[in-house]
Amino acid sequence: MNEASTDLSKVIVALDYTEPDKAFQLVDELGDLIEWYKVGPLLFTQSGYEIIEFLHSRRKSIFLDLKLYDTPRVVRDTVKQFGELGIRMASVHCMGGHSMLEAAAQGLRGSQLRLLGITFLTTQSIGDSATLGFPNTENELVSRLLDLALEHPLSGVLCSPQEPTEVRPKV
Repeated sequence: MNEASTDLSKVIVALDYTEPDKAFQLVDELGDLIEWYKVGPLLFTQSGYEIIEFLHSRRKSIFLDLKLYDTPRVVRDTVKQFGELGIRMASVHCMGGHSMLEAAAQGLRGSQLRLLGITFLTTQSIGDSATLGFPNTENELVSRLLDLALEHPLSGVLCSPQEPTEVRPKV
């Protein structure tokens, strides 16, 4: 890879490990090439705040991808804590609805944290959602969740590669 012609400032490397030492090793190997790292639930469960401290010590930006989905108060307070921890980006699940997303926005106040909305997990099927009374097609559900996300101060939306036809006309 030619470093001079390749802008890696927008690349987020997923630390999809269950063993913190492997994540630490990758970050050190990549050094100054990569600024952003995604920490998901498995690594966060295994390492807790240790991975956050490690990434801060290496002056890295952190995307904590825990897909928050809880009561509005819990999500608001969790988002606030993420901001206080110096997390730069976090995810919330749009299925949490208007009240939860509004509360998440309240938790952002005074921080540099940005929130990304999750529309529909790629492993879910419309059959999973239909049992809960959601729309008949995945595209209809994604469209509704995207509309909901756009009503709130989210910095972006995470969706599957199959969803751009639903997303593009709305952004």
